[in-house]
Amino acid sequence: MKKLTLLTFFALLSSMVLAQTEYIFHQNESLALFDLKMVGNSVFISLQYRDGSGNAESFIVRGDKSMSYRDTLFLSSVAPGKRVLSISDPIGDSLFIVLMAKTESGQPYESELLFMDTALNVSSRKALPPTTVLPHDLLVVGDSLLYLYGGDVWRRRDFYVGKYDLSGNLIKDTIFLNGTYILEAALEIDGGDLLLIRGETRMRLDGVTLELDTIAGYGTSFVHKVLPHPDGHFYVTGWVMAQSLPVEIGVYIHKTDSAGNSIDSAAFTKLYGYDMYTYYKEGCVLKSGELLLPYRWDSLYLEDIPCLKIMFVDEKLQLKKTITRFFNRDIWVVNSVATDDGGAIIIGEIEDTMNGGYDTYYLHLDSLGNFSPLTIFDTDAPNQGQLSLYPNPANDVIFIKGLDDQAIIDVFVTDISGAVVEKKELTYPFRMETNHLVSGVYSLLVADKRGNSFTLKMIKN
Repeated sequence: MKKLTLLTFFALLSSMVLAQTEYIFHQNESLALFDLKMVGNSVFISLQYRDGSGNAESFIVRGDKSMSYRDTLFLSSVAPGKRVLSISDPIGDSLFIVLMAKTESGQPYESELLFMDTALNVSSRKALPPTTVLPHDLLVVGDSLLYLYGGDVWRRRDFYVGKYDLSGNLIKDTIFLNGTYILEAALEIDGGDLLLIRGETRMRLDGVTLELDTIAGYGTSFVHKVLPHPDGHFYVTGWVMAQSLPVEIGVYIHKTDSAGNSIDSAAFTKLYGYDMYTYYKEGCVLKSGELLLPYRWDSLYLEDIPCLKIMFVDEKLQLKKTITRFFNRDIWVVNSVATDDGGAIIIGEIEDTMNGGYDTYYLHLDSLGNFSPLTIFDTDAPNQGQLSLYPNPANDVIFIKGLDDQAIIDVFVTDISGAVVEKKELTYPFRMETNHLVSGVYSLLVADKRGNSFTLKMIKN
């Protein structure tokens, strides 16, 4: 009876909160989210869906902060058989490097770099030498160097580090065998050294190992992220567990100087008998300089519904406040990014109780801790994730990509007021002239002869 009462209470509470604060990206298949980046007012998310047969499709979504405008780069035709593993931080104001790889069992692993601009156009590709250990993340240093690093896809303790120029040409690479800890992250420190974060230890690439300070009474576990602060220092974050009973589990932070030496550390834990469980994933540094740390928390002992806890930590590693959001189903935190309005965007996975697998939730948190309603990003519609416009922004002509070659479609072009300014019937290659349209934002309603319809956004230069 206790379980039913708690579940009912939290379900009702969750439904009220979610109705005002979040919208969900629906998807029936199993979901994996990787990177979340922001350039100006545009948000970039890399996603991967796996169907019941084990097939995976990767794509990159670009949208505004409300996701009311979005478009998609569908990658199955760009890099067949490979999946998105990471997107670099932006280089300048327009270029990303996307790491793709074939990750199925069997070696060697085949990796590739895609050079993509902020309009989701792939300008070039670079195949990398096959490796027996999979690089699954990348680090851009300045305007000339790129590091690829990571461990085996099965999380063995061998790991790879490769140094490249920004055209993808190899300078030097090394495979470290039988490492003591799994490689989790990398950053450049003073003097140009590359510092590798390996679970409980840090190792410079030249072999000098630095030990992280131990937090009294706790043994650190997986590192989740390295967060650079604008003032030059770094935060290493992860989760921590008490070394003695009763069990305490929570989040730890190590603050280091620009050379990677420890300055301070802190742990924020919860105590609930032996059954309390929390899962922290990704944080970010806000415009205010505070750390935002979102994480999943539940207690099996009290049979709680998992909730999202968001902590705000100042530069002295003091906890300033915590925001809690309840959900009526299982959730995970995947990533977050700071926004220029002083808030942040948080994405994660939420259980799909109707169709199985996980959907995606997308939250925009303002500087006061309030969530703003966002446009629903629904990928259940047939082929919605596959349709895109090229080029976008448009000049004289556009092409609609992702349709069957035999399709016949009607395209209705509406302006920002909702008025239909043009109607066209198109066949392959789905080419449409736009030179007569005035500059602005348009909606394209694409309807096929089977009754399916899709809406795409177009910007006309």
